[in-house]
Amino acid sequence: MNFIDVSADKVEDGWTLRSAGADFRVSGKMFALAPGQKVVLGFRPADLQMQEPSAARTNVVAGIADLVEFHGNDALVTFVFAGCEIGALVKANGCPKPGDPVSFALEEGSIHLFDQATGLSLLKM
Repeated sequence: MNFIDVSADKVEDGWTLRSAGADFRVSGKMFALAPGQKVVLGFRPADLQMQEPSAARTNVVAGIADLVEFHGNDALVTFVFAGCEIGALVKANGCPKPGDPVSFALEEGSIHLFDQATGLSLLKM
């Protein structure tokens, strides 16, 4: 699991989760959030969807591939985003090489949120 520290800001149609590297937008319907709350955003390496590097900064993690580890038909691509080491699981036949720019989209349904102070999940039951 990848983890990034963010803060929650209420916006008209949901929430913006602000990190050092980008913003993440969520409707917030699934999570119990409070304005200004310090949150840890989590997501699994397999939930990242590789895309062309672009200027988009919402629901995107991007960086330079540091390490590529092959695991049969898949490869784990490691890069730094917002000061955090991130791992993305991609198909081995189309993976980047170390030193290549990488960019991955993240869908709201793949996001997990935890209270930064307690570590408890913010998922509404």
